Amino acid sequence: MSHSYSNIYKLPITCLRIFTAFGPYGRPDMALFKFTKNILNRKKIEIFNNGKHERDFTHIDFIVDAIVGLLSKPPKKKIPFEIYNLCSSRPYKLTNFINFIENNSKIKAKKTFLPFQKGDVDKTYGSNSKLLRVIKIKKGLSLKQGINQFLDWYKSYFVK
Repeated sequence: MSHSYSNIYKLPITCLRIFTAFGPYGRPDMALFKFTKNILNRKKIEIFNNGKHERDFTHIDFIVDAIVGLLSKPPKKKIPFEIYNLCSSRPYKLTNFINFIENNSKIKAKKTFLPFQKGDVDKTYGSNSKLLRVIKIKKGLSLKQGINQFLDWYKSYFVK
């Protein structure tokens, strides 16, 4: 629909595909927040697909920098429409994600492994090469660095 609207009205439209955003001030219903809370409180975490999921975790600072960078780069093609992936271009297994939380917190998670959830996706993975050709942007924090930053933030807000 955006492409059609862009074509009909010559309205520059940029669509963004944001891959598994994470970082401080994240949504409390997302895995990083839920896992951190339960691990620090020594409660069980539920891991679907027996931990075999892979996600292209993308730190929020990279996403914000990309959005700001794209604000001054509207599409200029005949049909002024573009789609960009905002991603790290590197999928991680959910088990690695959990290991980073455990290593930083120095607490071993109590895990409940569950089967694949109906409607879920095994793996998300994108390429940000198109984005990087259009704007100059720092790579962003690695998953390990981002989780460490999140845990520091979380502890400063929620742990007494």
